[in-house]
Amino acid sequence: MRVVLLTSWHAAGTAGSGVAASVRGCRDALRAVGEDVRVVCPERDRAGYIRNAVARIAFNHRLRPLDLAGAAVVAGFDFDGFALPRGGPPLVQVNGGVLADIVRFERGPVRWTLVQLAQLEGRTARRAAVVVAPSRFAAATVARLYGVPAGRIEVVPFGIDLADWDLKLQAALPAEANEPVILCVARLYPRKGLDLLLAAFAHVIREVPAARLEIVGAGLLDRWLAAAIAAHPGRGRIAWYGDQPPDALPTFYRRAAVFCLPSRHETFGFAFLEAMASARPVVSLDTTAIPEMVRDGETGLLARREDPGELGALLVRLLRDPAEARVLGAAGRVRAAGFSWTQTAQSLQTLFRRIS
Repeated sequence: MRVVLLTSWHAAGTAGSGVAASVRGCRDALRAVGEDVRVVCPERDRAGYIRNAVARIAFNHRLRPLDLAGAAVVAGFDFDGFALPRGGPPLVQVNGGVLADIVRFERGPVRWTLVQLAQLEGRTARRAAVVVAPSRFAAATVARLYGVPAGRIEVVPFGIDLADWDLKLQAALPAEANEPVILCVARLYPRKGLDLLLAAFAHVIREVPAARLEIVGAGLLDRWLAAAIAAHPGRGRIAWYGDQPPDALPTFYRRAAVFCLPSRHETFGFAFLEAMASARPVVSLDTTAIPEMVRDGETGLLARREDPGELGALLVRLLRDPAEARVLGAAGRVRAAGFSWTQTAQSLQTLFRRIS
C-alpha cells in the first residue's frame, strides 16, 4: 500500500523537531512493516517563526495531484492537507500539537500567526477520515477544541527505536565522573517552562553548589535565554548548546544525572521518552499529557504546581540521592520499551487498511 506522509516541515531538520521526529519515525517504521511510504515535504525550513509559517501554508497550496500519485492514504501532520481537493485518497490527520490549545502560551505576532494555523488545523481535523493523536490528553483536546467526534479519533502513541538508541548511547562520549548534571532538551517556546527551570536551578545551587545545568535547543526564546543565563546567580554552572543534531543527543543524556523539562503543555514528549530510554529520572510538571508519559514516583517526580521552589526541591532530592535516581531511571528504561515504533506502525497500518 502506498502511503504519503505530508508535512510542511523539512523532515530532516531540527526546527519543528517533534513533528520532524514523528515523520521520520513513522516513515521508517511503516517501511519496516512492508508499506510503500513517500514523504512529501519542503526542501528546507525558512528562518523565523512567522516567515516559516507563511512558507508552510504556501507549501500546502502548491501541492499537485502528482505529489499524491498512487497513494492509498495520505497522512497529514498537524494542519497539513487542508488545501487538498476533495475526492482524493482518504486523509488522516496526525495531530501532535493541537495548535488551538498552545495559542494561550504565546503573545503578539506569534500568537496571531498561531491562531491562523490553528484554524487550518481544525479544518484538516474535521475533514479527515481519522485523526491520530499521540495521547489521551491530545485526543480529548482535539475533540473539545475542533469538534471532532470521539469515534473518529484514534490514540496511537509515537515511539523510539531502543536498539538504535542504545547503539548511539554506547558510542557517546564517556560520562563525566561524579558531576550532578541536570539536562533539559527542548524547543525554546514559552510553554516549555525554561523560566521555571532557571528559577528552580537558583534553588538547586544553594543546596547542591556543584550542580550544573545543560540546555539543548533553540527557538523563539533564544535572546531571552541568553539574557536570563547572563543574569542568573549560577551562570557559571549553566551551559546552553543551542540546536544539536539528533545523533548528538545521546552524549548529553549519558552525561546527565537528572532530566528536567517543566513544560506547561505536552501532547506526547519525545524528550521524556529519550530520557527514560537513557535510564535517566525525569522531573517535570503534573499537567497535560506528561503524566501519561512519566509516572510520578515510579519513573520520575512531577511537581503539582508551577512553583520553582517545589521543582527545585525535587531536583535536589534526586541529586542528593543517586540511589533513588537510579531506581527511577531503571523503571523509566522499562517503560520506554513499551513505546516502540513497531507498535506505532502496526497500529497505523491497521487503521490505514480499514479506511483505504
